[in-house]
Amino acid sequence: MLKERFCLLDDPYQVELLPPQSMNMTGFLFHHEGYGVRHWTAADRDAAAGVVKQCLEAYGLNFEPQGADLDAVEVEEHYLKDRRGEFWVVEEEGTGIVVGTAGYYEVEEKGDEKSSCVEIRKMYLLPRARGKKLGRLLLQVCTNMHDM
Repeated sequence: MLKERFCLLDDPYQVELLPPQSMNMTGFLFHHEGYGVRHWTAADRDAAAGVVKQCLEAYGLNFEPQGADLDAVEVEEHYLKDRRGEFWVVEEEGTGIVVGTAGYYEVEEKGDEKSSCVEIRKMYLLPRARGKKLGRLLLQVCTNMHDM
């Protein structure tokens, strides 16, 4: 079931989520071209915020940890608590270095008790992790996880 939901159909870069029992042992949702995607933990706070900062600054933008980028620092409050969201990190296999982030949380629709809309946030990859279809896979994970 999970395999079918997460495969990019007609794409040479298909990914298969690891079975739940494997995921619990390794911590990774999937592996792809030397990278693993897993759920964010508090131990990732500085590394994940650092990825966001580096990516923004590479495009001449300011990292605002007390403003627009507060959610990259306070992940628990903005994704995991009451927002019904998730946040992941991309880790370079073998080094354990965090090279990417992605998350989503539900946004309220006027008059709806349960939202069907999400906002995808903080989807960044460092240059060394780009060009490997990881962004596409992260986007797919964000949209499919919300549908589950």
